[in-house]
Amino acid sequence: MAALYFAAAPLRADRDFVLAAVRVDGVTLQHAAESLKADREVALEAVRTRGGALRFAAEPLKADRGVVLEAVQQNDHALRYAAAPLKADVQFMHVVALRRNWHVARLLFLAQRADATGPLAAIGEDALDLVLRFYTSDRAAEHLLLA
Repeated sequence: MAALYFAAAPLRADRDFVLAAVRVDGVTLQHAAESLKADREVALEAVRTRGGALRFAAEPLKADRGVVLEAVQQNDHALRYAAAPLKADVQFMHVVALRRNWHVARLLFLAQRADATGPLAAIGEDALDLVLRFYTSDRAAEHLLLA
């Protein structure tokens, strides 16, 4: 973190220097020049190191599915810094929920197979829809944010 905190303004705006710094600790993004906080590659490197670095990325990148998914993959709590419209996107939250809970992903995958047997074969479309709706609901989003 100190690499950019004590750096002179020209270094905070030097893309190569900032990339090297965020690869060590993504949170150093907070001390980068505004133009680099809006640089997708810089933000991706930062969130790969520390998902919470998403909070320091420029607003458009907080709405970028790829950047947010990288952040959430590194740290579930990074979802709290994602743009509100992205968190309201049912399909996006479905992807996040399935990445967060592989048990649900496996259940959904197995239940949808044509050769499903036993209890899985008894899971109808309504039950699958119910599971998906829960994992894309505000309650699930709250769970994901607090987990």
